[in-house]
Amino acid sequence: MSLEPNNILAFHALMAPATAYSANPVKPITDKVVASDLLFGNQIGLVTAVQGRNNARLVFAGSLDLFSDKYLDNQDFANAEFADAVTKWGFQESGVLRMTNVKHHRKDGSQPAKMLSDANRGDQPITLYPDAEVARDSLVYRVKDNLTYSLDLHELKDGKWVPYKYNSMTFQAPDVYGIFLFRVMYRRLGLSTIYTTTQVSLRPFKHDEYERFIPAAYPYYASAFSMMAGVFLFSVYFLFYDGKQ
Repeated sequence: MSLEPNNILAFHALMAPATAYSANPVKPITDKVVASDLLFGNQIGLVTAVQGRNNARLVFAGSLDLFSDKYLDNQDFANAEFADAVTKWGFQESGVLRMTNVKHHRKDGSQPAKMLSDANRGDQPITLYPDAEVARDSLVYRVKDNLTYSLDLHELKDGKWVPYKYNSMTFQAPDVYGIFLFRVMYRRLGLSTIYTTTQVSLRPFKHDEYERFIPAAYPYYASAFSMMAGVFLFSVYFLFYDGKQ
């Protein structure tokens, strides 16, 4: 069995040695056949595994003899261990990840605000304050906030879920407001794929959250103040200069 180089869903669980080759025994081995039909070394998959995008698994073995008692009882090779490992993988008894405790917050630990807060107006009829057609529970961050996104991964080993080691990540929100997704796609060879999305909103800076003076605007500040000074001097000259020598 052979695989396309760009196939990300399949891999060789057991490859042939470097000196092996595979060809059609019916056809004579000619230059034309060598160019099209021959496979060499690790291009040949004796056992090939496929994992779909929905984490469904298939295992293709080149021969059923691999799982026969004759091969499994041979103590000179690790056939029994390999057969046990590949069948456990195929039946989702190993190499399975699960995701729990997905959460996100600002780097300082503060939680995001909600899109709308409940208005407590018990003295007014409820019909005066109908619910807006927005998601009240939509979480909102500010642009350029430093955010932390975390989740817990566990791997199934020997029938038990054990913590799976992975790297956490802290990142800065983009400088553009709008609706964004936290998207996690964790794919590793031989492990089930983890995919999740979380929708959040980013708001722009409020008027009182900007810096009082922005360094990039110093030329404009200088031009404004120079214009004010020029108008002041011109006014003094115009009001108090009588034109007499």
